[in-house]
Amino acid sequence: MEAAHDGVAEAHARLRAAGGDPVLLARGAAFVTQTERPGAARGFQDDAKILADLERDIEGADLAPTEPQRAARANARADLDARWTAWTALRDRELPALNASPAPAYHR
Repeated sequence: MEAAHDGVAEAHARLRAAGGDPVLLARGAAFVTQTERPGAARGFQDDAKILADLERDIEGADLAPTEPQRAARANARADLDARWTAWTALRDRELPALNASPAPAYHR
């Protein structure tokens, strides 16, 4: 999601500097805002690391997962599922709309 954010943010800045279409500028700004990741927010890689660490701990212990491990897995999985749902909605709706726009700034 970070790469899509960076690409659209760069294209949006070019379009804004060129005095582009206000409708496209609004759509690009909305995409950039929706994909911003605050410094403290977790991302896909953070959840993947949590799950990998849990797997390593559980495999190394050769025991059933503890309740805190199960809770950490459930939380990481729920975050990952929510993030994936948000990303696929942006990927399947917003990015195609920006790519179909007549503004060359959004095309690579």
